[in-house]
Amino acid sequence: MLGLFFPKLCLGCGRGLVAGEQHLCLHCLEGQARPVYRSRTENELAEKLWGRLPLNGAFALWSFATGAKAQHIIHSLKYKENAAACRYLGRYLGRNIKASLAAEATSEMPWHAVAFVPMHWAKERKRGYNQAQLLAEGVAIELNLPLVHAIKKNQGTASQTRLSRLSRWENARRAFAGNAGTMGLEGQNVLLVDDVVTTGATLEGAAQPLMQAGVHYIGLAVLANVL
Repeated sequence: MLGLFFPKLCLGCGRGLVAGEQHLCLHCLEGQARPVYRSRTENELAEKLWGRLPLNGAFALWSFATGAKAQHIIHSLKYKENAAACRYLGRYLGRNIKASLAAEATSEMPWHAVAFVPMHWAKERKRGYNQAQLLAEGVAIELNLPLVHAIKKNQGTASQTRLSRLSRWENARRAFAGNAGTMGLEGQNVLLVDDVVTTGATLEGAAQPLMQAGVHYIGLAVLANVL
C-alpha cells in the first residue's frame, strides 16, 4: 500500500524501482558511460592532475558530458536530501575499486586510509550532510580502510560551478587546510573521495594539506568525471 502512494523512484530516470533496486534502477546504475579507470594506468581522470599530484590511482564510476543522466543523479545527491543514496553509491564505488584492483592482480591495498573533500561548516549545516563524506564512508567500508577527517574548508569560497578554469584553480588553492586528522599520515597513501570532477581544481586544493602532512601518494575516487 505504501508503494502505491509513495513509490520509490529512480534518481536517474524517475521510473519506479523494482525488487532488488535501491535508489537507482539497474539501467541507470550500470548503463552510464563507464570508463575502466585502473590504479596505475593512464586515464582521463588522472590526466587532469598529471604533474600536480603524485597519484597512485584514479577511479570514476561514470564519465559524462553536461546534460547527461549522470549529471541529474549527482544533482539529486547534492540538493534533494539523499544521504542514504550517497552511502549506497559510496559502497558501490568501493566495490568497483576492489574489482579493478583485482583485475590488475594487485596483491596489496594501495592506500592506508580514505579521506574526503570537505564542505564549509555553514554550507554543510544548511544542506544537512556532505555528500563526499557519505560517499567516502561507503568506500572505506568496502575497502576495509579507516576514514580520516584530515581536511577542513577554511573559508566559504565561491561556488565552482560558474567559474572559469583559472578561477577554479585560484578559488580551490586557498580553500582548504589540514586539521588534527592529518596526524599519523606521514609516509602513508590516502584515497581522496569526491562526488564529481570537472577541472580537478577542487581535488588538487583538497590534496594540498595531505601532501603538507607528508602523505606519500594520493588516490582519487569519484562518482563522475566530466569530459
